[in-house]
Amino acid sequence: MHTRSCFLAIILSVSILGGCKKDEEEKPTPTPADTTGSVAFQVSNRIGNQDLALGYLSYVNAAGDSFQVDLLKYYISGFEWKRADGTYFQSKNYQLINTSQPTSLNFSLTGIPNGTYTGLRFYLGVDSLSNHTITNYVALDASSGMIWSWNTGYIFFKHEGKYIDSNHVEKPLLFHYGTDRGFATVELPLDNFVVNSDSRQLNLTFDLAALYANPNMIDFNIWNNNQSLTTQEYPWLDAMKQNFSQSFSVHVP
Repeated sequence: MHTRSCFLAIILSVSILGGCKKDEEEKPTPTPADTTGSVAFQVSNRIGNQDLALGYLSYVNAAGDSFQVDLLKYYISGFEWKRADGTYFQSKNYQLINTSQPTSLNFSLTGIPNGTYTGLRFYLGVDSLSNHTITNYVALDASSGMIWSWNTGYIFFKHEGKYIDSNHVEKPLLFHYGTDRGFATVELPLDNFVVNSDSRQLNLTFDLAALYANPNMIDFNIWNNNQSLTTQEYPWLDAMKQNFSQSFSVHVP
């Protein structure tokens, strides 16, 4: 009888231990909390208070020149998110904005660490390392039509169209802006923009009227066919570079 009692006790102990082990195995593993979020951008191209439309000789710059836009394309890249302590998180990327392709006006940046951001910095153009190494990265592919024919590198900004000169004669307008000298920094404030494992949205606006006005007036009677080819174009390049920093704005929709 004693032997049978011991045997039953052993079976009961094994059953209890087995049950505990099964409970431990079936306990679900907690899902790690997301530590990053994403930001979707909507880009708007404007001329002052008007939406930019292609093919209309209906715009006037600060110098009083009537002009038209038939093509407008530009690179923005290297987005950096400024934290309250002054440090930055970099989203390394390249975006080609093409006014004739609406799909290029929307893009998203992912993997942005949770936190509060007080500023946004990005660049007009392509950094010097990538600028001299033509790749098949989507935005930088040679088929983009933004490659120099005379030198290895990317055209950062293209505006092609026409303007009315001071003698009221219609003339071609062609700006192909680029080279390492033209790589421009854009810094914009954010009002405590919070990323918290979610998807946020920002509206980014580019104002072509501001590009030709602030802080340097771009007079098409002086500058109307510039392709960043010679040192004689440095004054135009430098003026445009300063103006690019004042040509963008950002807000939360």
